[in-house]
Amino acid sequence: GLAVGDQIVVRALSQAEASGGSAPEETWTIVGTVFFPYGYGGFSPVLPENSVFAALPDAQHITGFNSFTTLYIRYTDYPTAKAHVEDINHTIAATGTYIPIFTFNEDPAKNSLIAFTQTFGGVMAMLGMMALVVSGFLVFNVLTAIVTEQRQQIGVMKSVGASRTDNFLMYSGMALIYGLMGVIPGVLLGIPVGFVAAKAFAESSNMVVDKFGVSTQAVVLGIVVGLAVPVLASLLPVFNGTRVSIREALTDLGISASYGRGPLARLVSRLPVPITVRQGISNVIRKKGRIVLTVITLTLAAGSFMGVFAVFNSISKVLDEFFKAYTF
Repeated sequence: GLAVGDQIVVRALSQAEASGGSAPEETWTIVGTVFFPYGYGGFSPVLPENSVFAALPDAQHITGFNSFTTLYIRYTDYPTAKAHVEDINHTIAATGTYIPIFTFNEDPAKNSLIAFTQTFGGVMAMLGMMALVVSGFLVFNVLTAIVTEQRQQIGVMKSVGASRTDNFLMYSGMALIYGLMGVIPGVLLGIPVGFVAAKAFAESSNMVVDKFGVSTQAVVLGIVVGLAVPVLASLLPVFNGTRVSIREALTDLGISASYGRGPLARLVSRLPVPITVRQGISNVIRKKGRIVLTVITLTLAAGSFMGVFAVFNSISKVLDEFFKAYTF
């Protein structure tokens, strides 16, 4: 909440001895703000929002230190820095003033913050792919049910001149409509929600998102995927459903010759439950393939939820342990 021109009160530790052992308080003015991109801090890292930057004489006056604790050195490129780590250690040690205790070199293009962001992005992309697979199963299941229930309509349309291609385009177009119903609100809500999520995630990765922007590439990708997934998922059930002949469709009463003769049907008929319950169970087990698809869809959906929950729970637990270790 601090800004340029605000004043803060600090204790001038360098003046403690002159004032009889107690550090006098002084008022200092903030003259600028700094974006600290790397978040250096060694074994006890200090968060950027808790850092104060000062010129060397001012820092010595406030803190009272007479020597450095850490040196940060940057080279024009990482291979050069990596090749001269030992040279730096020898140079510092040769001064006779400092003894290098610990040296850490890191590629700015592959630092820990970037690696964490890439890992988190990969996890979210994986969960997004699982959501696409789940949605594809749902569309597949719905279209299978619709085509199966409308076998007679397909036969009637064929009898009055509609070709198999006409029926195929009609039911695939239904899947396209499902895609439009999901894409339009999804894209419109995804743009502001994505910005809010990116801004919140950027803060945890020590980055700054200071203005709203729309990614044309992401919008186009979302539209293409949102329309392609339901259409592709509908191809197989629509292809199988439109293969029915006119005779098969018009003579289909919805009951197979073996209905009620299978072991599951006999088991259901003997269940000590009301007849309405038995009828419901019979309707469910008639389409075993549909049951399998439904179970797979629900399993993937539950797995996706558990994955998201586990990721965020693990991140929160690690951060809590980290802050406890350094008493933040």
